[in-house]
Amino acid sequence: YKDIFSEKNQNAFKNFGMVLRNKKLYEQALEYYTQALNHTDKNESIFIELARISVEQKKYDNCIDFLLNILKNNDKHYTALKFLSWLKNNNLIPDSHKNAVINYL
Repeated sequence: YKDIFSEKNQNAFKNFGMVLRNKKLYEQALEYYTQALNHTDKNESIFIELARISVEQKKYDNCIDFLLNILKNNDKHYTALKFLSWLKNNNLIPDSHKNAVINYL
């Protein structure tokens, strides 16, 4: 039963986070996504949502860290690769992350 409750909690926190992100309440959304991660650290969609918030906050280094977290477990993750490509095409990759990103693009 523990896994079922954990999955339900994860989904509830993730859904609240999405609603808050869509309303541009980024700090509150971050809190809910963090709670969702307390129930799993393998949900790639949560990391994508965190990356989206990071872009909205112009925290591109955080965004890339979230995307790289996905890619270290799944180096063919389409959305993460597309997101990195978009960041590169818009010159939003900080120097501190260029070497790590080049490995995937």
